[in-house]
Amino acid sequence: MVFQEQIIDFGNEGLLLLTLSVNGIVTFPSPAHSHGYAQFIPSQGPPMDRFGLFTRQVSEMGLRSILDHQMKFLNSQDAIYWAEAKARYSQKYAAIIQGYREAASGVYPLSNGLALVVFSGVMPNLIRIVDVVKNVVCSEEDSMELTERLAMKVPTRDRGLVMPDIWIQNYYTEFFHAWIGNAVRVCRITENALQLAGNIKRKEFDGAIFTKSFAISKSGVHSDATLIPLSSSDQKRTYTSALAKKHGFAIIAARNANRFACLLGAGVIEIVDCNAGLEKVLRPVPSLHGKEGGHFVFSPNGRFAVMLDSAGSVIVDIDLMRVANISTIAAVFGIATDAPLESVRYLPTSYLSDFGFYELLHKNLQFTPHDSLQWRPLEEYNPNSRKTKPVAALRDFADANFRFAISVKAARKKTDSKFYGTPRVADLAAWPTYMGALLLPFAELDCAQLQAEVGCKELPHSGALLVFLAIDDEGAPLEDDEFNPVHIHVQYTEAPASCRYEFEGMPTYGAQAILFKTDQSNYPGIESTIVSSANFNDETLEQYRLFLDKKLPDGVSEDHRLGGYPFLIQNDDLDIRAYAKHFGHSPRNAAELTEAARWRLLMQIDSDDNFMWGTDSGMLYLMIHEDDLAVLNFSKVIAITDGY
Repeated sequence: MVFQEQIIDFGNEGLLLLTLSVNGIVTFPSPAHSHGYAQFIPSQGPPMDRFGLFTRQVSEMGLRSILDHQMKFLNSQDAIYWAEAKARYSQKYAAIIQGYREAASGVYPLSNGLALVVFSGVMPNLIRIVDVVKNVVCSEEDSMELTERLAMKVPTRDRGLVMPDIWIQNYYTEFFHAWIGNAVRVCRITENALQLAGNIKRKEFDGAIFTKSFAISKSGVHSDATLIPLSSSDQKRTYTSALAKKHGFAIIAARNANRFACLLGAGVIEIVDCNAGLEKVLRPVPSLHGKEGGHFVFSPNGRFAVMLDSAGSVIVDIDLMRVANISTIAAVFGIATDAPLESVRYLPTSYLSDFGFYELLHKNLQFTPHDSLQWRPLEEYNPNSRKTKPVAALRDFADANFRFAISVKAARKKTDSKFYGTPRVADLAAWPTYMGALLLPFAELDCAQLQAEVGCKELPHSGALLVFLAIDDEGAPLEDDEFNPVHIHVQYTEAPASCRYEFEGMPTYGAQAILFKTDQSNYPGIESTIVSSANFNDETLEQYRLFLDKKLPDGVSEDHRLGGYPFLIQNDDLDIRAYAKHFGHSPRNAAELTEAARWRLLMQIDSDDNFMWGTDSGMLYLMIHEDDLAVLNFSKVIAITDGY
């Protein structure tokens, strides 16, 4: 069972701390009545329980429908991996129903202590307007009632009308996007009810984000930003970034100010005033390079911002041009984690307010005032300063850690290498298995083709690399509770079978021919374990970043690839995760950290139409120890995923 902890800021009224439900395969539903909470901390006075406002009772029929759906899924899994989960789920079935209350899936602050609450786990979906200070429910309606009141189309399926979904998107201030039924509309809260913003042209506001007085819209990552006043007396205007160049930029808005940020890649950020235009250009996290923009969030008043850094986070005081490091919670708090369905996990959260930085971990709230931080000056970014040449010692470091990188591209005509399809195995006996079940042929890389197209002394010159994957009865990858494949089999065969053996019951997904091209992702990133182990000082680290900017102006590639250094979605810790999976523990000292750095990328595979890796459209990484690669031993390859 998983809960996402959340901090909701009601300004002068106080803070709300609560748990939100997190949907998953064997983690849902999350019984708030046994492990959830909602606590309001007013600006003055003791904490107040608000559990009733942010949870709800559900019908037994709706809850049983969800539970039965999950049980059906578990019963379809024959692998032993699922056996304990089935048993636990059966034991907990009745206990979950008894006294069940559903935690909210989303809470959004309004003015004067009001909040919009959304429940979307158990049908019917429901929205509720509550007064957190007075502890009262102001209004409540389910998704069908809401859809009918707003005269919106109700979704249908083959069997007739279905209960509409409700999701809140791009929530910032008075206006926000809401998915209602089967459409996204710009909405606002008026007289304690969700209403369509009728005076706003829907198409003009698709994908927009909102500041205090403007909506900011971009038709694409490479387009200019259009600023649309929420007051009819002003005219639309366009903002064009002079530094964005070919990569384009993303935009982040301040909720209670007319200020937004353009994230340009390489950690460069333009701060823009909606009325006056460009204010300043910053680069508070110099460790980012290429297309990496970093995670950037404003405080409500737009003066402060928090940005992800390799050592945690940095807080930027934009007005006073200063920056400070701050450590953040990285662990997930767990209770009784001995079994999947008895475990309770709390996903921690943080929040940047106008006055300081909050962190919440299992009801424990930590507050760091801005005044208590160790601030240091932040200079405005000058793009011409990037032309400094790296020192010779850094070139030696880069050369010593150079790794082959080969891009894997789709081919228009048939080749000897492919994804999916039938494998070159002699017969059924040669087909690898897991727990008695045949593995799915996932990839076949013909080494002669590879050497002819790009050449690589570290990989075989003949034969083939075959990759097989454990799947469930529906043809999807078997995954553990961290979304990593339960089993993957990589084998090198010097003389693959001349024919292809086809097993009638195995899904093929259609063979996708591939070819190989040289890739430039040859050098370790700033935040990699290798660079961390080198213990560079700030000046040397900046020199290495400049070297990377020159060698990899676009950053590492996001495509299918053999070797090189991985395209990162979250943290640069794949070698540490591979070490931990192999040895059963993370590196505990400097020597073990150095050893972890010897785990390297064998292959990265992006999500496609068949398989979605990680939590959402992520990446699959196959990691191998460099000693095993040197002797072409692929039996210890470790599979890790990461998602957005």
